Amino acid sequence: ELEEEEEGEGEEAPGNVENPIQSEEGTEKPQAPPQNGWVDITMENGDHYVGNYVDGKPHGEGKYTWAKGDYYDGEWKDGLRHGNGQGEKNGCNYNGHWVADKPNGTGTMNCKDGRLYVGTWVMGMKDGMAQTYINHKGNVYFGEIKNDKKHGSGEMTYSAEDPALKSYHGGWENGSRSGKGRLEFKNGDVYEGEFLDGHMHGEGKYMFHSTSWFQGTYAKGKRIKGTFYDHTNGVEKAVEYNEDGERKD
Repeated sequence: ELEEEEEGEGEEAPGNVENPIQSEEGTEKPQAPPQNGWVDITMENGDHYVGNYVDGKPHGEGKYTWAKGDYYDGEWKDGLRHGNGQGEKNGCNYNGHWVADKPNGTGTMNCKDGRLYVGTWVMGMKDGMAQTYINHKGNVYFGEIKNDKKHGSGEMTYSAEDPALKSYHGGWENGSRSGKGRLEFKNGDVYEGEFLDGHMHGEGKYMFHSTSWFQGTYAKGKRIKGTFYDHTNGVEKAVEYNEDGERKD
């Protein structure tokens, strides 16, 4: 039977890709001399701001463009992105709601490398419900998400780049298939049962496209013991496997 290692959540792209519009921690946006009202200011470092200023900080509507080309256009509060707005950083565009300089609420992240996320955010992290989540491999996920990882109940449709997997519907934990689920393979095989850390693990039934099947216990993707049905002779037989996954008989 076929199985693949779960893709790493942190392997999608280098850099701050999960929160692409968020300011780098420990840095502050350069401030111009204190002014109030509508301003159009170019900073000494090349950054540019046009919009409303209160006590020398962006507040209200305004657009801030960093010297390297990144930008944010939307609502501000006390110098922080807060409210509705759109920004671009590291090839990713975020359009949605912000709180205290971080995506929070409903928003869409669209990246030039093909990644797309439409759903809810909690203080800069994808959290809640992913209406659409496409990673850099082209895999499409719909379902629950927590702390930037697939977590809860969800459906994954695998891209043409994946040589083995077609789709998965079931439980997830920390980005990996866990709990009960149904995994379909591109060759027509189907597994229904328990998963752990991305592997078939526990009780389950593996149905081969040839109509033969195995039902029994799995451990880390390998069959341990159970019943095998051979479609060529219509015989069901109790079987056991060694640690290499080979039948003992």
